[in-house]
Amino acid sequence: MEDDLKKAAEQGIFDPFNEHLDHLDCIVTENGNTILHVHLRKLLGKKSEEFMRRVVGNCPKLLTQENCDGNAPLHIAARQGRTDVAEELIRLADDLYGGNVEAVREMLRKKNNKEETALHVAARNDKTILRKEDTQFDCYVNDSLETPLELAIENSCTHIIVRLLLEKESGLAKIENDMGWTPLHIAAFEGCSSMVSTLLNKDKSIACITTGWTALHIAALRGFKHVVNEIITKCPECCEITDDRGWNVLHFAVMSENDELLKMILENSSLAYLIIGEDNAGHTPVHLFKSLNIPLPSFILDGDTDGFILWKDSYNEIREDFTMKREERIILHLEKAKDSHLVVATLIATVTFAAAFTVPGGYISDKEDSEKGTPILIKNLAFKAFIISDAMAMVLSTSSVFIYFIMVMLGSKPKYHWLIKTAFRFIFLAMGAMVVAFVTGTCAVLAPSMELAIATCVTGLSFFLFFFYIFIRLLLYIIFCYYSI
Repeated sequence: MEDDLKKAAEQGIFDPFNEHLDHLDCIVTENGNTILHVHLRKLLGKKSEEFMRRVVGNCPKLLTQENCDGNAPLHIAARQGRTDVAEELIRLADDLYGGNVEAVREMLRKKNNKEETALHVAARNDKTILRKEDTQFDCYVNDSLETPLELAIENSCTHIIVRLLLEKESGLAKIENDMGWTPLHIAAFEGCSSMVSTLLNKDKSIACITTGWTALHIAALRGFKHVVNEIITKCPECCEITDDRGWNVLHFAVMSENDELLKMILENSSLAYLIIGEDNAGHTPVHLFKSLNIPLPSFILDGDTDGFILWKDSYNEIREDFTMKREERIILHLEKAKDSHLVVATLIATVTFAAAFTVPGGYISDKEDSEKGTPILIKNLAFKAFIISDAMAMVLSTSSVFIYFIMVMLGSKPKYHWLIKTAFRFIFLAMGAMVVAFVTGTCAVLAPSMELAIATCVTGLSFFLFFFYIFIRLLLYIIFCYYSI
């Protein structure tokens, strides 16, 4: 498309195109935009019905011709949010097809390269147009399997748009995306209580739809108090639904660590049964709360309603028993891994013992030297650190081997469980001491080359960064997952 023709299309001037009436559909930009695409992209609040009529009148093909993105002129109008332009395009199509309703709807349902209709584009861009033109828009999804309603919710459109969409087809609220989520799941995840209210007013049964988690579970885990209250108020029966692990909404509320949400649920006496609801592992929400090592908040300690009283009673009853069971599980895991631990401890003891007699730098071999047979680097500070850390690693690992040896004779009695945990800690400390011995030993012999010594120290000590990273991840795993499986 030449620059003068492009400028004329942008300004809505048709006269320059009179010389090209027989090939208007061939006048396109590098992106495949026709003169109608160009004109619609540059609309600045002006009506341009006359230009569009003349374009379509002379070349009807341009009404549905796509650019390189697969967007027809109606997609552009929808993105711009121009209701007047979209309606004019639909009227032109109606006149062109002689009132053939199906032909007009075919244009409305035309999809771009993202498999999106003009309604998808309108919903994505928060534009309230096109809904009245097609009563079956709920059947169409884009390449991400999203319906216009889901796009409206995800892009924070107003509840008015959602209500207008639902007026056409109430079944749209039950359509699931590729994750198995309905529009209510998405609204709950976003924490939009007005959307949730609009959806539930249309069909409250959607609150019971579950693909593992219900919308109530999602809202509770996210800590959205108002969304949870909205769902419980309109569909209290969905509180009885649990996920695959047996968790009810109170389990999720505990995991959110939102005191306001927990307080709201406990204040509702009709939901007191959730407090004693056990998951597949036999753990109630109170068990889960205890596993997080969170002290009882003041609103529970001072509360006098049924929910608060039952929570406190349950907390006091299971506290000692639950702690004991947790200790038993930890010991069981340690006993299962004791063979591997014994191998590691023996290996560390062997290596560190050998390192003590094959010291870095070697020994003084001069026969006339009074210090013959002593290490050459004995006065080096790094060498001294090497000897101390190597001795610590050897003693700790040997002690661990001894504990596992003595446990064979003592047996796995509860009163000796502290020995298993002690041996486990000794192995970790021995590993750390062995790394320190390696770093200090190499530093001692590489002292003349400071750059190489520093590089070796940094590389060796990176073990502790990795150790703390794994330790933190493991700690989080125990806190958030251990008691839920």
